[in-house]
Amino acid sequence: RAAGSGGSEQAGNSSGRVKAGSGKHAARLEAVWGSQIRTRIERKKQFPGGLRGQQGRVVVRITVARDGTVLGASVVRSSGVAAFDQAALNAISRSGRMPSAPRELSDPRYAFNLPMDFS
Repeated sequence: RAAGSGGSEQAGNSSGRVKAGSGKHAARLEAVWGSQIRTRIERKKQFPGGLRGQQGRVVVRITVARDGTVLGASVVRSSGVAAFDQAALNAISRSGRMPSAPRELSDPRYAFNLPMDFS
């Protein structure tokens, strides 16, 4: 299984609201897209030097436009280690444009909370 392709906390968790009537299908599309975004970011993640033997989990919030443009990213739950937090944000920066949203998702932007583990 590729990093970020799993379910639950491995997939990107959208914090956007699904419009009434769009139901489970839209929520599933959003989760799949979040997983694609997470996979792209995980591929660019680099373990910070000088922290051998340490581990941490950072939760970042990334806001992405429908066309894949990253509109913003921030740490919403720090690992407690500044180098891990910065490495998570750097991975997003190195990832460039994200995959485009599925056509059925019509909001102009979506926000995802992505847990990133360093170990």
